[in-house]
Amino acid sequence: MKLLFKYLMCRSFQKSTKNQAKKKFSQKLTAGTNLGIMSAIAKYSKVLSTSIYKLVPLSAVVFTPAFLTTAPALAAVDRVCYLVSDVGGGNGGNDFLVKMDTNTGQFFQIGSGTGTSNIEAAAAQPGTNILFAASQESSGQLGTIDLITGVFTPRANQMGTGDGDRGSINFRDPDGLAFDPTDGTLYASIRTGDGRTPPDILIKVDPVTGQHIPNAFGAGVDYVEIEPQQQRNDIDGIVIDPADGTMYGIANQGGSGGKQYLVTINKNSGATNEVGELRVGNDPIDDVEDIAFDLNNKLYVSTGSTGNEKNRLYDVDKNTAIVSNPRPVTIGGDYEASGCFLLPPVDVSLNKTVNNSNPNFNEFVTFTLTLTNDVASNNDAYSDINNLVVEDILPANLEFDSFVSTPSGSTSTYNAATRTVTWNINEVLKGNNTTLQFRARVTGSGSITNSAEVTSIREFDVDSTPNNNQATEDDQSSVSLTATASNPDVILVKRITAINGNRTENPNDNTPLNTFVDDTVSARQDDDNHPNWLDNYLIGAINAGKIKPGDEIEYTVYFLNAGNSDGENLRICDRITPFQDFKLNAYGTGNDLQLKLANNSEINLTSASDNNDRAQLISTTGTVPTNCNLKGANDNGTLLIDITGTGQTNQSDLTSIPGSTGKGTPDNSYGFFRFTTTVKP
Repeated sequence: MKLLFKYLMCRSFQKSTKNQAKKKFSQKLTAGTNLGIMSAIAKYSKVLSTSIYKLVPLSAVVFTPAFLTTAPALAAVDRVCYLVSDVGGGNGGNDFLVKMDTNTGQFFQIGSGTGTSNIEAAAAQPGTNILFAASQESSGQLGTIDLITGVFTPRANQMGTGDGDRGSINFRDPDGLAFDPTDGTLYASIRTGDGRTPPDILIKVDPVTGQHIPNAFGAGVDYVEIEPQQQRNDIDGIVIDPADGTMYGIANQGGSGGKQYLVTINKNSGATNEVGELRVGNDPIDDVEDIAFDLNNKLYVSTGSTGNEKNRLYDVDKNTAIVSNPRPVTIGGDYEASGCFLLPPVDVSLNKTVNNSNPNFNEFVTFTLTLTNDVASNNDAYSDINNLVVEDILPANLEFDSFVSTPSGSTSTYNAATRTVTWNINEVLKGNNTTLQFRARVTGSGSITNSAEVTSIREFDVDSTPNNNQATEDDQSSVSLTATASNPDVILVKRITAINGNRTENPNDNTPLNTFVDDTVSARQDDDNHPNWLDNYLIGAINAGKIKPGDEIEYTVYFLNAGNSDGENLRICDRITPFQDFKLNAYGTGNDLQLKLANNSEINLTSASDNNDRAQLISTTGTVPTNCNLKGANDNGTLLIDITGTGQTNQSDLTSIPGSTGKGTPDNSYGFFRFTTTVKP
């Protein structure tokens, strides 16, 4: 005959509750780093007239300027430049930051002052919203200017002293800054002669530390000399053409009254080539302080506060040095430093929803994140989004299960150590959206808030800052759900785990006994697939194959509290299968059955009604407690075991069995007991 068992096991328990601490959701802020932005420059270079913004320094770009003393919110950063005026500032210095709207020509003072008096150069870092500046104070100090307060914060280190063909030089007087859009390198031109020999020099600077980069131009070569043109030793302002990577500079003798020349500068050697003298018709302009490209790849120069063409902005032909379209700058004066965000700006928004806002404990929910590349009122103002990262740090009471959807060409990962769901998205076209979905299991009850945020983006977002954990910004979205608490829910799985002492296979017909067999037919078929069972834990057969009289059959009953409340007074009752007798001393003299909680050692129990343990075999003439909830008559004996209880000498005290929160956690939320029967003749 074949052994195919059906069992009636009953369990009883009482509900208990336990308070659970709630963890606050937080996101780690990261500092700006040196980023390159040229991965898509070829695409943009074909449509420079409508879509190219680049992140390089720009002088006072203004069209019919007007001055407003109160700056609006930073909602229009797609069309602004930031400049530093050398006069009129407070806060312990003369400098102050000005925001300029290039579309309207309006200027807005940011804060009361930078706290400095000698900022001479500035540049916006590619791929970020960080404005870097260099001050002559403290012997050459790199820092950043806060776009909200206008305050300059120096980096920890000075630019320092370096070696080259002219020996050791202190880089104390930075007069130009430029980021290379092709690789993110930050260059600085250093004034050494102030209108006289020796010529200025070129260095590379670490944006993070503020120090010059040693050996930047070769072993032992920390700087290169910038070759003079037309006996002009000074370089007032540098910029790198985002279209082809060419560095441009203004060669002059400082101050007014001298000719100004547009030159190209070799970024590796410092060699220069003259493009031409900067003139309006036959009239030269003087005291040029800065140089920059705008969104249409147009080159500009601005003049300082002295000379006959002071405080003006000019268009420049980069191929001929011919200047045109002079415009006055009417706020502040002597703009030594400036920077614009010229990568195509974007307005990215994130919206998060959940398919079930009132789940039960242990239910699965699906979160949907919709990432939208919003279109501006002027359809040409914004661009496609590239190299975007979205992160979702799961709060307590949610357990990641799987990804439901990931955009084509993008990647999705889950870091179990940090509980972080991450998507790396290659591109979202202007005006389009993309959908991100993942599934999680509810592991607790009460209110649960799950937030997601854009943490990195190559372009500049017009109204949000990535990875700053600001719930009011539209690149961050949260959704709340209220999980319903459940009662203790102890599930049972019974298997045949040995025939005649063999736990590998049935010796009668080689039926495996050491593998998992999925229940696919019973009313409780889902119980053996609960996610909180340990992997490879539920081994044993449902149909154990052929047996004969006298064979010994070992049964193992696995239990797990799948609820989210502790269970007290847990009792499991199992009627002995007909045509079988309970085997005494199956695990040694006086050891009739075994109990194992979690990964603890097996506890040997007796089937006698005594105070040694909480197990008992109730004979056919005995009285079965009503809370055993038997579904049939006790016609072959009933095995009773109290999993919880106190006071027995051979069984550890266990006041309750906790609800499981994951595979194998917490301890004592799962276990098994086993016993052996003998097939009757």
